[in-house]
Amino acid sequence: MKEKTEKLKTTVRKMFSLKEDNATNEEIKDRLLSGGKITGTNMCVLICAMIIASVGLITSSTAVIIGAMLISPIMGSILAATLHLRLFDCERTMKNAFWAQAICSYLMRISFSSRQQLF
Repeated sequence: MKEKTEKLKTTVRKMFSLKEDNATNEEIKDRLLSGGKITGTNMCVLICAMIIASVGLITSSTAVIIGAMLISPIMGSILAATLHLRLFDCERTMKNAFWAQAICSYLMRISFSSRQQLF
């Protein structure tokens, strides 16, 4: 009985061990930076999320807007920007912030202009 208890404790400790799944700083940096890149797949998903969010805004549906937020791939960009701020990489941070602001402004302009035309 005591053996089984010790074996169970060992198994549980292994299951919840954080030491086995450690990543180096370089691996973390590479993962965050690769998640922040704008690729064709991310752009397609982002466009779909924008269309869904626009429909949610036009119909005043909170659930649809939340659904659009859930499928949008912007979390990688947010994490990459946070990493750049943490590493004091001001040039890259400002470049990313500029492009993010430009894209958001353009998309908001399209969204609001299409909403005005519908009513």
